[in-house]
Amino acid sequence: MPGSPPANANPFYFGGKITDPTRFVGHAAELRFIVLCLDEFEALLERPQEFDNAFYDALRAWMDDQLLMLVVASAQPLTYYGGRHRFVSRFFNLGNTTYLDEFQRLDEVIAATGSRAALNFLRDTIEHRRRWRLLLAGSVAADEMAAYWSDTLINTRRLHISYLRTEEARELIEHPLPGFEQQMKYEPAAVAAILELTHGQPFLVQLLGAELVDRLNLAHRRCAVADDVEAVLSDAFAHASD
Repeated sequence: MPGSPPANANPFYFGGKITDPTRFVGHAAELRFIVLCLDEFEALLERPQEFDNAFYDALRAWMDDQLLMLVVASAQPLTYYGGRHRFVSRFFNLGNTTYLDEFQRLDEVIAATGSRAALNFLRDTIEHRRRWRLLLAGSVAADEMAAYWSDTLINTRRLHISYLRTEEARELIEHPLPGFEQQMKYEPAAVAAILELTHGQPFLVQLLGAELVDRLNLAHRRCAVADDVEAVLSDAFAHASD
């Protein structure tokens, strides 16, 4: 269409895991200890006068007090730098981290084999192997799990992640990426409709947002109203069931 504004790239994502930090919205309270990312860690090692032992001492103290989880972006594993810079190994207490998603699926192994050896291994690792960290993720509440899990996870820290709070969902809808509001916006009634329909469920918020952006792009429009939300529901439900 001559004179129409160019279509905007869709900033919403519902097709899998979000890995871009700029796309992660919400759960700030639950993840308040994840506050620092050291990007290009090698650059810090090359500036010891600015980032001296006191800097790493402070990081280590915050980590020990569970006030901080440190995310490090580097070209090599930290163990590589630990062999060349002694303080790296000392201050970051380097070890191995294992991530186990949907860990309750081990119930199927136990049912099939009659053995709880896997659970015994998990507990032994959690309790006695200080340089080996386990991050277990699942969707079943603790009170819904089999009784033997309480013994296995007795020394773990549990973090419940639920739906987005209203203000977090609103932030995701209106500002999925920096500068989005300069290209596209939602009338208050449209935002209210999305909040009512999704109750802050992240997947559904992303899904409706993606459908709305596609609809507005096709219509060469830049503002969504409540009727637009109603109009994309059928397509959203179809994509959700794919």
